[in-house]
Amino acid sequence: MIRKFFSYVNFTEFSSEQKWHFGFNILMGVIIAVIFCFLEHTGYGENGLNRLFDLFIRQQARDYKTVSPQKDKPKIVFIDFDQESLRDSPKQSEGIPLITPRDKIAGLINLANKANARVIIPDVFFFSSDCCNAGADGKLGTALENIKLENAKRKVKTKLILPVRIDAHNNTYHNIFKKLIDNENIYPAIPDFSATLSDGTVRYWVTYRKAKSGVGQNDEILWSIPVLASVLANDDAGSTLEKLRNIEKDFISVNKISKPATINIKGKDFELPLKSAYEEHNEAAFEELFLQRIRYLLRPPSLKENHDASEDGNLGFERLTVSDLKPLIAEGDSKIKEEAFNKFKDKIEGNIVIIGNSTSDFADIHNTPVGDMAGMYIHGNSIFTILDGKQVREMPGMLSISIEIFTIILTAYIFLYLQALSAKIVATIIMLAIFGPLSWYMFIHTNVLINVVFIISGIGLHKMVADFEAIIKLNDHNNAH
Repeated sequence: MIRKFFSYVNFTEFSSEQKWHFGFNILMGVIIAVIFCFLEHTGYGENGLNRLFDLFIRQQARDYKTVSPQKDKPKIVFIDFDQESLRDSPKQSEGIPLITPRDKIAGLINLANKANARVIIPDVFFFSSDCCNAGADGKLGTALENIKLENAKRKVKTKLILPVRIDAHNNTYHNIFKKLIDNENIYPAIPDFSATLSDGTVRYWVTYRKAKSGVGQNDEILWSIPVLASVLANDDAGSTLEKLRNIEKDFISVNKISKPATINIKGKDFELPLKSAYEEHNEAAFEELFLQRIRYLLRPPSLKENHDASEDGNLGFERLTVSDLKPLIAEGDSKIKEEAFNKFKDKIEGNIVIIGNSTSDFADIHNTPVGDMAGMYIHGNSIFTILDGKQVREMPGMLSISIEIFTIILTAYIFLYLQALSAKIVATIIMLAIFGPLSWYMFIHTNVLINVVFIISGIGLHKMVADFEAIIKLNDHNNAH
Protein backbone atom coordinates (compact mmCIF):
# COMPACT_ATOMS: atom_id res chain seq x y z
CA MET A 1 0.00 0.00 0.00
CA ILE A 2 2.77 2.42 1.00
CA ARG A 3 4.81 1.51 -2.08
CA LYS A 4 1.78 2.12 -4.30
CA PHE A 5 1.20 5.49 -2.66
CA PHE A 6 4.79 6.55 -3.28
CA SER A 7 4.45 5.56 -6.92
CA TYR A 8 1.74 8.22 -7.25
CA VAL A 9 3.85 10.96 -5.69
CA ASN A 10 7.32 9.97 -6.95
CA PHE A 11 8.08 12.60 -9.58
CA THR A 12 10.93 10.55 -11.10
CA GLU A 13 8.47 7.82 -12.13
CA PHE A 14 6.11 10.18 -13.94
CA SER A 15 5.71 10.01 -17.70
CA SER A 16 6.83 13.01 -19.72
CA GLU A 17 3.25 14.23 -20.02
CA GLN A 18 2.70 13.85 -16.25
CA LYS A 19 5.92 15.72 -15.50
CA TRP A 20 4.84 18.57 -17.78
CA HIS A 21 1.35 18.67 -16.29
CA PHE A 22 2.65 18.55 -12.71
CA GLY A 23 5.19 21.31 -13.43
CA PHE A 24 2.44 23.38 -15.02
CA ASN A 25 0.29 22.93 -11.89
CA ILE A 26 3.19 24.04 -9.67
CA LEU A 27 3.78 27.11 -11.85
CA MET A 28 0.07 28.05 -11.73
CA GLY A 29 0.09 27.63 -7.97
CA VAL A 30 3.06 29.98 -7.62
CA ILE A 31 1.47 32.57 -9.92
CA ILE A 32 -1.83 32.42 -8.00
CA ALA A 33 0.04 32.77 -4.69
CA VAL A 34 1.87 35.86 -5.99
CA ILE A 35 -1.42 37.38 -7.22
CA PHE A 36 -3.08 36.89 -3.82
CA CYS A 37 0.01 38.27 -2.09
CA PHE A 38 -0.53 41.55 -3.94
CA LEU A 39 -4.31 41.46 -3.38
CA GLU A 40 -4.06 40.83 0.37
CA HIS A 41 -3.50 44.49 1.28
CA THR A 42 -6.25 45.84 -0.98
CA GLY A 43 -9.98 46.39 -0.57
CA TYR A 44 -10.60 43.03 -2.25
CA GLY A 45 -8.29 41.31 0.21
CA GLU A 46 -9.86 43.06 3.19
CA ASN A 47 -13.38 42.06 2.13
CA GLY A 48 -12.30 38.44 1.74
CA LEU A 49 -10.68 38.40 5.16
CA ASN A 50 -13.72 40.08 6.71
CA ARG A 51 -15.89 37.07 5.89
CA LEU A 52 -13.57 34.78 7.80
CA PHE A 53 -12.93 37.21 10.65
CA ASP A 54 -16.64 37.86 11.13
CA LEU A 55 -17.37 34.13 11.21
CA PHE A 56 -14.66 33.48 13.81
CA ILE A 57 -15.54 36.55 15.90
CA ARG A 58 -19.23 35.58 16.00
CA GLN A 59 -18.41 32.00 16.94
CA GLN A 60 -15.94 33.00 19.64
CA ALA A 61 -18.44 35.50 21.06
CA ARG A 62 -21.05 32.73 21.33
CA ASP A 63 -18.54 30.53 23.16
CA TYR A 64 -17.85 33.26 25.71
CA LYS A 65 -20.84 32.56 27.95
CA THR A 66 -18.92 34.21 30.75
CA VAL A 67 -15.72 36.12 30.48
CA SER A 68 -13.42 36.06 33.50
CA PRO A 69 -10.56 38.51 33.11
CA GLN A 70 -7.41 37.65 35.00
CA LYS A 71 -7.20 39.03 38.53
CA ASP A 72 -4.56 41.60 37.61
CA LYS A 73 -6.71 43.04 34.83
CA PRO A 74 -9.46 45.59 35.58
CA LYS A 75 -12.94 44.64 34.57
CA ILE A 76 -15.10 46.88 32.43
CA VAL A 77 -18.24 48.24 34.07
CA PHE A 78 -20.95 49.84 31.95
CA ILE A 79 -23.39 52.31 33.47
CA ASP A 80 -26.18 52.69 30.95
CA PHE A 81 -28.82 55.40 30.66
CA ASP A 82 -31.82 53.18 29.93
CA GLN A 83 -35.26 54.34 28.81
CA GLU A 84 -36.58 54.33 32.36
CA SER A 85 -33.86 56.68 33.58
CA LEU A 86 -34.64 59.16 30.78
CA ARG A 87 -38.38 59.18 31.35
CA ASP A 88 -38.39 62.53 33.16
CA SER A 89 -35.87 64.21 30.85
CA PRO A 90 -37.01 67.09 28.57
CA LYS A 91 -37.99 65.72 25.16
CA GLN A 92 -38.51 66.82 21.59
CA SER A 93 -41.97 66.75 20.05
CA GLU A 94 -41.26 63.18 18.84
CA GLY A 95 -40.67 62.06 22.42
CA ILE A 96 -36.89 61.80 21.95
CA PRO A 97 -34.78 63.12 24.86
CA LEU A 98 -33.02 66.37 24.03
CA ILE A 99 -29.85 65.56 25.96
CA THR A 100 -28.37 63.05 28.38
CA PRO A 101 -28.93 64.81 31.76
CA ARG A 102 -25.65 66.39 32.85
CA ASP A 103 -26.65 66.44 36.52
CA LYS A 104 -27.11 62.66 36.46
CA ILE A 105 -23.77 62.21 34.68
CA ALA A 106 -22.21 64.34 37.44
CA GLY A 107 -23.80 62.14 40.10
CA LEU A 108 -22.50 58.96 38.45
CA ILE A 109 -18.97 60.38 38.12
CA ASN A 110 -19.03 61.34 41.80
CA LEU A 111 -20.12 57.82 42.75
CA ALA A 112 -17.46 56.13 40.58
CA ASN A 113 -14.83 58.53 41.93
CA LYS A 114 -15.85 57.80 45.53
CA ALA A 115 -15.75 54.06 44.78
CA ASN A 116 -12.13 54.37 43.56
CA ALA A 117 -12.70 53.47 39.92
CA ARG A 118 -9.43 53.14 38.00
CA VAL A 119 -10.65 54.96 34.86
CA ILE A 120 -13.95 56.78 34.25
CA ILE A 121 -15.12 57.37 30.67
CA PRO A 122 -18.29 59.43 30.09
CA ASP A 123 -19.15 58.52 26.49
CA VAL A 124 -20.90 61.86 25.97
CA PHE A 125 -19.94 64.98 24.04
CA PHE A 126 -19.98 68.38 25.74
CA PHE A 127 -20.08 70.76 22.77
CA SER A 128 -22.45 73.23 24.38
CA SER A 129 -24.16 74.00 27.66
CA ASP A 130 -27.03 71.88 28.96
CA CYS A 131 -30.12 73.41 27.42
CA CYS A 132 -32.65 71.94 29.78
CA ASN A 133 -31.23 71.44 33.27
CA ALA A 134 -30.33 74.63 35.12
CA GLY A 135 -27.08 74.29 37.02
CA ALA A 136 -26.31 70.83 35.54
CA ASP A 137 -23.07 71.98 33.87
CA GLY A 138 -21.90 73.46 37.14
CA LYS A 139 -22.54 70.17 38.92
CA LEU A 140 -20.62 68.26 36.26
CA GLY A 141 -17.71 70.70 36.42
CA THR A 142 -17.62 70.27 40.20
CA ALA A 143 -17.61 66.47 39.77
CA LEU A 144 -14.56 66.76 37.51
CA GLU A 145 -12.82 69.06 39.98
CA ASN A 146 -13.57 66.55 42.75
CA ILE A 147 -11.49 63.94 40.93
CA LYS A 148 -8.45 66.22 41.17
CA LEU A 149 -9.13 66.90 44.86
CA GLU A 150 -9.55 63.22 45.75
CA ASN A 151 -6.48 62.20 43.75
CA ALA A 152 -4.35 64.47 45.90
CA LYS A 153 -5.21 62.20 48.85
CA ARG A 154 -4.95 58.73 47.25
CA LYS A 155 -2.11 56.48 46.27
CA VAL A 156 -3.93 54.83 43.32
CA LYS A 157 -5.49 57.73 41.46
CA THR A 158 -8.75 57.77 39.51
CA LYS A 159 -8.36 59.02 35.94
CA LEU A 160 -11.11 60.45 33.75
CA ILE A 161 -11.14 60.46 29.95
CA LEU A 162 -13.06 63.30 28.32
CA PRO A 163 -14.17 62.59 24.72
CA VAL A 164 -13.01 65.22 22.23
CA ARG A 165 -14.38 65.44 18.70
CA ILE A 166 -12.24 66.40 15.69
CA ASP A 167 -13.72 67.56 12.38
CA ALA A 168 -12.60 66.65 8.86
CA HIS A 169 -10.11 69.54 8.87
CA ASN A 170 -8.45 68.32 12.08
CA ASN A 171 -9.93 71.12 14.18
CA THR A 172 -11.24 70.19 17.63
CA TYR A 173 -14.85 70.97 18.42
CA HIS A 174 -15.56 73.26 21.34
CA ASN A 175 -15.70 71.51 24.72
CA ILE A 176 -17.12 73.44 27.66
CA PHE A 177 -14.86 71.55 30.10
CA LYS A 178 -11.64 71.91 28.10
CA LYS A 179 -9.98 74.07 30.79
CA LEU A 180 -10.24 71.19 33.27
CA ILE A 181 -8.08 68.90 31.10
CA ASP A 182 -4.68 68.67 32.78
CA ASN A 183 -3.31 65.36 31.36
CA GLU A 184 -2.69 64.24 34.91
CA ASN A 185 -6.17 63.60 36.25
CA ILE A 186 -8.37 64.40 33.25
CA TYR A 187 -7.27 63.43 29.74
CA PRO A 188 -8.69 64.17 26.27
CA ALA A 189 -9.28 61.28 23.86
CA ILE A 190 -11.07 60.73 20.57
CA PRO A 191 -14.12 58.43 20.66
CA ASP A 192 -13.69 57.30 17.03
CA PHE A 193 -13.76 53.79 15.66
CA SER A 194 -13.58 52.70 12.03
CA ALA A 195 -15.99 50.89 9.73
CA THR A 196 -15.23 48.98 6.53
CA LEU A 197 -16.05 51.21 3.58
CA SER A 198 -17.87 48.52 1.60
CA ASP A 199 -20.54 47.59 4.16
CA GLY A 200 -20.34 50.15 6.97
CA THR A 201 -19.57 47.50 9.61
CA VAL A 202 -17.47 48.69 12.57
CA ARG A 203 -14.50 46.31 12.77
CA TYR A 204 -11.56 48.45 13.92
CA TRP A 205 -10.56 50.57 16.87
CA VAL A 206 -8.58 53.69 15.99
CA THR A 207 -5.17 54.58 17.40
CA TYR A 208 -5.08 58.38 17.25
CA ARG A 209 -6.04 61.51 15.32
CA LYS A 210 -3.96 64.56 14.56
CA ALA A 211 -5.48 67.79 15.82
CA LYS A 212 -4.59 71.43 15.33
CA SER A 213 -3.70 72.96 18.68
CA GLY A 214 -4.58 76.46 17.53
CA VAL A 215 -3.67 79.15 15.02
CA GLY A 216 0.07 79.16 14.42
CA GLN A 217 0.64 76.19 16.74
CA ASN A 218 1.93 72.71 15.95
CA ASP A 219 -0.28 69.71 15.53
CA GLU A 220 -0.92 67.50 18.53
CA ILE A 221 -1.72 63.80 18.80
CA LEU A 222 -4.96 62.78 20.49
CA TRP A 223 -5.06 59.09 21.38
CA SER A 224 -8.27 57.09 21.12
CA ILE A 225 -10.37 56.02 24.11
CA PRO A 226 -9.30 52.32 23.89
CA VAL A 227 -5.58 53.13 23.74
CA LEU A 228 -5.64 55.74 26.50
CA ALA A 229 -7.95 53.72 28.78
CA SER A 230 -5.72 50.65 28.46
CA VAL A 231 -2.62 52.68 29.28
CA LEU A 232 -4.23 54.44 32.26
CA ALA A 233 -5.47 51.11 33.60
CA ASN A 234 -1.90 49.82 33.55
CA ASP A 235 -0.22 49.35 36.93
CA ASP A 236 2.78 51.23 35.55
CA ALA A 237 0.69 53.91 33.86
CA GLY A 238 3.24 56.68 34.49
CA SER A 239 6.09 55.15 32.50
CA THR A 240 3.72 53.94 29.77
CA LEU A 241 2.29 57.45 29.42
CA GLU A 242 5.82 58.81 29.19
CA LYS A 243 6.53 56.40 26.34
CA LEU A 244 3.34 57.55 24.60
CA ARG A 245 4.48 61.16 24.90
CA ASN A 246 7.86 60.27 23.39
CA ILE A 247 6.07 58.55 20.50
CA GLU A 248 3.98 61.71 20.02
CA LYS A 249 7.12 63.87 19.80
CA ASP A 250 8.80 61.53 17.30
CA PHE A 251 5.69 61.30 15.20
CA ILE A 252 5.06 65.03 15.07
CA SER A 253 8.72 65.87 14.39
CA VAL A 254 9.35 63.41 11.55
CA ASN A 255 5.68 62.95 10.54
CA LYS A 256 6.40 59.37 9.60
CA ILE A 257 6.58 56.10 11.51
CA SER A 258 7.85 53.07 9.60
CA LYS A 259 6.44 50.38 11.92
CA PRO A 260 4.17 49.95 14.95
CA ALA A 261 5.53 51.10 18.29
CA THR A 262 5.56 48.60 21.16
CA ILE A 263 4.38 49.40 24.67
CA ASN A 264 3.74 47.14 27.63
CA ILE A 265 0.13 46.62 28.74
CA LYS A 266 -0.44 44.39 31.75
CA GLY A 267 2.82 42.50 31.25
CA LYS A 268 2.31 41.89 27.52
CA ASP A 269 3.79 43.67 24.53
CA PHE A 270 1.13 45.64 22.71
CA GLU A 271 1.79 46.85 19.18
CA LEU A 272 0.56 50.38 18.73
CA PRO A 273 -0.37 50.88 15.06
CA LEU A 274 0.53 54.36 13.90
CA LYS A 275 -0.88 54.17 10.36
CA SER A 276 -4.30 54.71 11.83
CA ALA A 277 -7.35 52.85 10.52
CA TYR A 278 -9.01 56.26 10.41
CA GLU A 279 -6.62 57.36 7.69
CA GLU A 280 -7.01 56.45 4.03
CA HIS A 281 -7.28 52.72 3.34
CA ASN A 282 -4.02 52.54 1.42
CA GLU A 283 -1.65 49.59 1.27
CA ALA A 284 0.46 50.87 4.16
CA ALA A 285 -2.59 51.21 6.40
CA PHE A 286 -3.87 47.74 5.43
CA GLU A 287 -0.74 46.17 6.87
CA GLU A 288 -1.83 47.30 10.33
CA LEU A 289 -5.57 46.63 10.09
CA PHE A 290 -4.99 43.21 11.63
CA LEU A 291 -3.74 44.89 14.79
CA GLN A 292 -6.83 47.08 15.08
CA ARG A 293 -9.58 44.49 14.71
CA ILE A 294 -12.07 44.45 17.57
CA ARG A 295 -12.80 41.06 19.15
CA TYR A 296 -16.46 41.45 20.13
CA LEU A 297 -16.34 39.12 23.13
CA LEU A 298 -18.51 41.25 25.40
CA ARG A 299 -22.10 41.17 24.20
CA PRO A 300 -24.82 43.26 25.82
CA PRO A 301 -28.22 41.65 26.50
CA SER A 302 -29.74 43.47 23.51
CA LEU A 303 -27.97 40.95 21.23
CA LYS A 304 -29.43 37.84 22.88
CA GLU A 305 -32.26 37.35 20.38
CA ASN A 306 -29.92 37.16 17.41
CA HIS A 307 -26.86 35.54 18.94
CA ASP A 308 -28.00 32.98 21.53
CA ALA A 309 -26.70 34.91 24.51
CA SER A 310 -28.02 34.30 27.99
CA GLU A 311 -30.61 36.64 29.50
CA ASP A 312 -27.86 38.95 30.73
CA GLY A 313 -25.69 38.62 27.63
CA ASN A 314 -22.27 37.02 27.98
CA LEU A 315 -21.00 39.88 30.05
CA GLY A 316 -17.67 39.37 31.72
CA PHE A 317 -18.03 42.96 32.86
CA GLU A 318 -20.71 44.45 35.06
CA ARG A 319 -23.63 46.25 33.44
CA LEU A 320 -25.63 48.64 35.57
CA THR A 321 -28.45 50.92 34.48
CA VAL A 322 -29.04 54.34 35.94
CA SER A 323 -32.40 52.98 37.13
CA ASP A 324 -30.53 50.31 39.13
CA LEU A 325 -28.66 53.06 40.96
CA LYS A 326 -31.69 55.03 42.13
CA PRO A 327 -31.17 54.04 45.79
CA LEU A 328 -27.73 55.65 45.59
CA ILE A 329 -28.74 58.81 43.75
CA ALA A 330 -32.14 59.57 45.29
CA GLU A 331 -32.69 60.92 48.78
CA GLY A 332 -33.51 58.19 51.28
CA ASP A 333 -32.54 56.18 54.31
CA SER A 334 -28.80 56.58 54.96
CA LYS A 335 -28.36 52.93 55.97
CA ILE A 336 -29.96 51.72 52.74
CA LYS A 337 -27.73 54.10 50.77
CA GLU A 338 -24.63 52.87 52.60
CA GLU A 339 -25.44 49.22 51.86
CA ALA A 340 -26.17 50.07 48.23
CA PHE A 341 -22.90 52.00 47.91
CA ASN A 342 -20.85 49.14 49.38
CA LYS A 343 -22.30 46.78 46.75
CA PHE A 344 -21.62 49.39 44.08
CA LYS A 345 -18.03 49.86 45.28
CA ASP A 346 -17.36 46.10 45.12
CA LYS A 347 -18.16 46.27 41.41
CA ILE A 348 -16.43 49.56 40.63
CA GLU A 349 -13.21 49.72 42.67
CA GLY A 350 -10.08 49.36 40.52
CA ASN A 351 -12.10 48.89 37.34
CA ILE A 352 -12.83 50.84 34.13
CA VAL A 353 -16.22 52.56 34.16
CA ILE A 354 -17.92 53.60 30.92
CA ILE A 355 -20.96 55.87 31.31
CA GLY A 356 -23.10 56.09 28.21
CA ASN A 357 -26.43 55.72 26.50
CA SER A 358 -27.47 52.62 24.57
CA THR A 359 -30.94 53.80 23.58
CA SER A 360 -31.57 54.23 19.87
CA ASP A 361 -32.91 57.76 20.51
CA PHE A 362 -29.39 59.22 20.47
CA ALA A 363 -28.35 57.67 17.11
CA ASP A 364 -25.23 56.04 18.58
CA ILE A 365 -26.08 52.54 17.34
CA HIS A 366 -23.67 50.94 14.86
CA ASN A 367 -23.51 47.77 12.79
CA THR A 368 -20.88 45.28 14.00
CA PRO A 369 -20.02 41.68 13.03
CA VAL A 370 -22.14 40.45 15.98
CA GLY A 371 -25.14 42.75 15.48
CA ASP A 372 -26.13 46.35 16.13
CA MET A 373 -24.33 47.79 19.15
CA ALA A 374 -24.18 51.11 21.00
CA GLY A 375 -20.95 53.07 20.82
CA MET A 376 -20.25 52.63 24.55
CA TYR A 377 -20.17 48.84 24.09
CA ILE A 378 -17.90 49.13 21.05
CA HIS A 379 -15.44 51.13 23.18
CA GLY A 380 -15.69 48.47 25.90
CA ASN A 381 -14.97 45.65 23.47
CA SER A 382 -12.02 47.58 22.03
CA ILE A 383 -10.54 48.10 25.49
CA PHE A 384 -11.12 44.44 26.37
CA THR A 385 -9.38 43.37 23.15
CA ILE A 386 -6.26 45.31 24.20
CA LEU A 387 -6.26 44.49 27.91
CA ASP A 388 -6.90 40.78 27.38
CA GLY A 389 -4.04 40.48 24.88
CA LYS A 390 -6.29 39.57 21.97
CA GLN A 391 -4.71 41.79 19.33
CA VAL A 392 -4.98 39.95 16.01
CA ARG A 393 -1.79 39.48 13.99
CA GLU A 394 -0.87 38.38 10.49
CA MET A 395 0.78 35.03 9.97
CA PRO A 396 4.57 35.02 10.52
CA GLY A 397 6.45 35.00 7.21
CA MET A 398 7.87 31.47 7.54
CA LEU A 399 4.49 29.98 8.49
CA SER A 400 2.83 31.72 5.54
CA ILE A 401 5.49 30.46 3.10
CA SER A 402 5.29 26.91 4.50
CA ILE A 403 1.51 26.82 4.11
CA GLU A 404 1.74 28.18 0.56
CA ILE A 405 4.33 25.55 -0.44
CA PHE A 406 2.26 22.75 1.09
CA THR A 407 -0.92 24.02 -0.60
CA ILE A 408 0.73 24.44 -4.02
CA ILE A 409 2.28 20.95 -4.03
CA LEU A 410 -0.82 19.17 -2.72
CA THR A 411 -3.08 20.98 -5.21
CA ALA A 412 -0.67 20.14 -8.05
CA TYR A 413 -0.95 16.41 -7.24
CA ILE A 414 -4.75 16.52 -6.97
CA PHE A 415 -5.16 18.31 -10.31
CA LEU A 416 -2.69 15.85 -11.86
CA TYR A 417 -4.86 12.79 -11.21
CA LEU A 418 -8.42 14.20 -11.25
CA GLN A 419 -10.57 16.12 -13.69
CA ALA A 420 -10.80 19.85 -12.98
CA LEU A 421 -14.23 19.85 -11.25
CA SER A 422 -13.50 16.73 -9.18
CA ALA A 423 -10.06 18.12 -8.30
CA LYS A 424 -11.60 21.39 -7.12
CA ILE A 425 -14.12 19.58 -4.90
CA VAL A 426 -11.55 17.19 -3.41
CA ALA A 427 -8.92 19.91 -2.91
CA THR A 428 -11.47 22.21 -1.23
CA ILE A 429 -12.63 19.48 1.15
CA ILE A 430 -9.04 18.54 2.06
CA MET A 431 -7.97 22.15 2.61
CA LEU A 432 -11.01 22.93 4.75
CA ALA A 433 -10.46 19.76 6.76
CA ILE A 434 -6.83 20.71 7.42
CA PHE A 435 -6.81 24.48 7.64
CA GLY A 436 -10.31 25.08 9.04
CA PRO A 437 -9.57 23.58 12.50
CA LEU A 438 -5.95 24.77 12.38
CA SER A 439 -7.00 28.34 11.61
CA TRP A 440 -9.59 28.31 14.40
CA TYR A 441 -7.04 26.93 16.89
CA MET A 442 -4.44 29.52 15.89
CA PHE A 443 -6.97 32.34 16.09
CA ILE A 444 -8.18 31.39 19.59
CA HIS A 445 -4.82 30.52 21.14
CA THR A 446 -2.27 32.69 19.32
CA ASN A 447 -4.41 35.50 17.77
CA VAL A 448 -2.98 34.59 14.35
CA LEU A 449 -5.37 33.96 11.46
CA ILE A 450 -4.61 31.59 8.59
CA ASN A 451 -6.24 33.00 5.49
CA VAL A 452 -8.43 30.05 4.46
CA VAL A 453 -10.44 32.32 2.14
CA PHE A 454 -7.46 32.89 -0.15
CA ILE A 455 -6.58 29.18 -0.11
CA ILE A 456 -10.08 28.21 -1.29
CA SER A 457 -10.19 31.08 -3.80
CA GLY A 458 -6.83 29.93 -5.14
CA ILE A 459 -8.23 26.44 -5.75
CA GLY A 460 -11.09 28.03 -7.70
CA LEU A 461 -8.63 29.93 -9.90
CA HIS A 462 -6.61 26.76 -10.42
CA LYS A 463 -9.76 25.02 -11.63
CA MET A 464 -10.36 27.82 -14.15
CA VAL A 465 -6.80 27.43 -15.45
CA ALA A 466 -7.26 23.64 -15.67
CA ASP A 467 -10.47 24.13 -17.69
CA PHE A 468 -8.64 26.49 -20.05
CA GLU A 469 -5.79 23.99 -20.38
CA ALA A 470 -8.30 21.24 -21.23
CA ILE A 471 -9.85 23.41 -23.96
CA ILE A 472 -6.42 24.03 -25.50
CA LYS A 473 -5.63 20.30 -25.46
CA LEU A 474 -8.99 19.52 -27.08
CA ASN A 475 -8.39 22.06 -29.84
CA ASP A 476 -4.90 20.64 -30.46
CA HIS A 477 -6.39 17.15 -30.62
CA ASN A 478 -9.07 18.24 -33.10
CA ASN A 479 -6.51 20.06 -35.24
CA ALA A 480 -4.33 16.96 -35.33
CA HIS A 481 -7.21 14.99 -36.81
